Amino acid sequence: METVCNKLEKSIVEVEVTFSAEEWKAAQDKALNKLAKNVKVDGFRKGKAPVKMVKARIGKAAILEEATDIILNKNYASIITDNDIHLVGQPQVEVNELTEETLKVKVVLAESFKSL
Repeated sequence: METVCNKLEKSIVEVEVTFSAEEWKAAQDKALNKLAKNVKVDGFRKGKAPVKMVKARIGKAAILEEATDIILNKNYASIITDNDIHLVGQPQVEVNELTEETLKVKVVLAESFKSL
């Protein structure tokens, strides 16, 4: 994971995050396994269908969406601590690039004043 932190006016911080191909692939695999447990394909027990059939039934968009949630939940704390951000409120997450090979997001945060 690679981050670029930009301090904006009015205590707003913008962090651009690019995940490595390995991390992103692992998140997609985890998402597929999670979603596959609930997929019923005729002729197979629930959760036991071949991966290709499961992917066709679930759809690429659902897998990428679930993978994005997984990878952001896993790395959110390190994004905050690695960039020494004193968070206030809820972040806004914007997906800049989402393909099977890459994930780039922008996280916009409000930062509190640091104590002296």
